[in-house]
Amino acid sequence: MEVGGALLFLLFSSACADLKISAISPVTATLGSDALLECTFIVGKFPVDLKYLAIIWSFRGKELLRFVHGLKVLEPRASINETEIQNGDASLLMSNVTVQDEGMYECSVIYTPTKRKKFVTLNPQAKPKVIIPDQVAFRGKETLMRCYVFDFYPMEIHVSWLKNGQILPGSSTSKPLRDEDGTFKVTSSVTVLVGDSDANLTLSCLVQHPSLPGPLQKDVELLLTEEEKGVSVAAFVVSMVVLLLFIAVGLLLFRRYAKEQEKLTMSEIRGPRVWTLGEPVQLVCVGFHCPKGTEIKWTKLHKGLVTMINPNPMTDCQDTEPLLGEEGHKAANFKVKERRGYVTINSAVVVTPTMGEDEGAVFKCRFFTKDSKKINEEKEFKDFKIQGEP
Repeated sequence: MEVGGALLFLLFSSACADLKISAISPVTATLGSDALLECTFIVGKFPVDLKYLAIIWSFRGKELLRFVHGLKVLEPRASINETEIQNGDASLLMSNVTVQDEGMYECSVIYTPTKRKKFVTLNPQAKPKVIIPDQVAFRGKETLMRCYVFDFYPMEIHVSWLKNGQILPGSSTSKPLRDEDGTFKVTSSVTVLVGDSDANLTLSCLVQHPSLPGPLQKDVELLLTEEEKGVSVAAFVVSMVVLLLFIAVGLLLFRRYAKEQEKLTMSEIRGPRVWTLGEPVQLVCVGFHCPKGTEIKWTKLHKGLVTMINPNPMTDCQDTEPLLGEEGHKAANFKVKERRGYVTINSAVVVTPTMGEDEGAVFKCRFFTKDSKKINEEKEFKDFKIQGEP
């Protein structure tokens, strides 16, 4: 096995050094953001001699990346700062954190002949959103109030009700239900008896969740009215239907508003700044909130000549093979997750550098749709250095 042979070489090399490794755990990250898993090491003398060093990050028994005589990335969303490795920094950056990224990560460092490892736990979180529909209440009658809490992670949550700032007993909260993106939602309800002294009554839905620095409170003021005598059953039914339609339209508008707030953003193109002749390197660019039909185009500009880099078909990230096993200029696009009609796409290109074709080149990645008014964003990668074979 390739990595086994490389590690065997390291373990039986003549270099010798003390090695200490440390990590910070756990790490908390908001869904959709980037998470830095810190892992540092100390050897007898700095800077580190890279020919005796190996760094391997793995998750659930699967390697994410490894540094053994050069960096090889196996998970497109994983990266490491190569310029800081010689200073003892082996920290891992995971971009666009999802629910599936939750768990324990292993940081292994080998500095011949010593091997050390540490574990870092990543805890994704998402803050809950809260809606209380307006409600009409009749004096002397019981009124059912509902509070909708959604888009939160992890599952643990506590919802209670307040009446003019005081805890209101008798409330109930449904069991959390999981949405397609892995987040949860609950509905909490309480029955309120409105009396003559309850003018300007304010009810509050109080939410406590690990992602919040303190309780989240949503207030609603009851619309009080006197019950009319002789109201027909048909009129009551009509009023309830209108109220339910009002609630449904309000939820629909809220969802549409939240969807419209999701705009395409692109990460910078990430990749090493020092390349070695004949050794494949990988450039990665991530597009967030991409609508369906998004296309990605990689181009290389060299001495006034523009070259297209043809991509492989779009695939899911979990089912792909590492790009670094291919030769030449290759590109691939991976769908990471889909939510509310939007897709997060990791696009990667592999370059096997040569002096004649790649020295001084500019690589560009563009996300676009046929309707350019929706998406037409571009990033570029340049000012890298190509060195001879070691």
